[in-house]
Amino acid sequence: TMRCIATNKEIPFPSYTQSDFDKAAAAFVEPMVINASAVVLFGHTIIAKGLLDALKRQNITRRLFWVGSDSWAVSLDGIYPMLLGNQISVAPTTIPSVEFDRYFESLHVSNHTSNPWFAEYWQDTFNCSLS
Repeated sequence: TMRCIATNKEIPFPSYTQSDFDKAAAAFVEPMVINASAVVLFGHTIIAKGLLDALKRQNITRRLFWVGSDSWAVSLDGIYPMLLGNQISVAPTTIPSVEFDRYFESLHVSNHTSNPWFAEYWQDTFNCSLS
């Protein structure tokens, strides 16, 4: 049996709107997609919830096989039973690293200038301004 990708949709993150979700949901009834049997959705919980809400708004409730990332599949389990009747989620195995924890805890904005995003992380984490 031949398998193919019927469509590929992106939700602009983090600037998404309800209209973006509605457009992505509308793709579920396009001729090339109507016979699809599975959906692969890797993204944040807010993205998955937005798409599932749009499917409900448009009364697109056919049961599909969903492949989801760990960030949403577990947190939304049981909330959308008509849509998510068949799902599998993919979650990476995480192993604690004492060395990484020690390194990360030693970082400070004054001694970690090589990473251009660290200052932003620091400001967000500690709710402060460095300027």
